[in-house]
Amino acid sequence: MAQINIPERDNKCTDLSKSSSYSLTVNSAGRPSVSLSARGGSGLSFSLSPSSGIPYFTSTLAISASSPASLGAQTVTVTGSGGGISRSNSLTAYINDF
Repeated sequence: MAQINIPERDNKCTDLSKSSSYSLTVNSAGRPSVSLSARGGSGLSFSLSPSSGIPYFTSTLAISASSPASLGAQTVTVTGSGGGISRSNSLTAYINDF
């Protein structure tokens, strides 16, 4: 099943009026089509482009924050699902009110 790789240095700050993007790589030995989804704290919204593909592929995760997003460190979980199996990985987005 797919592994979702997020470079550790990709923990970023997200201003409440802006968005941050993260580069994700998805690889798999079995190569079934993989659909991606993201979830995290309240006040955060997510966009994945592309949101699915056949590994090996790269997807960009954009995170936007709006009030009343909780400030500080927010855990964001990205899940890849395909072939009846799911795998997840997490990153930390730092939400600031500049």
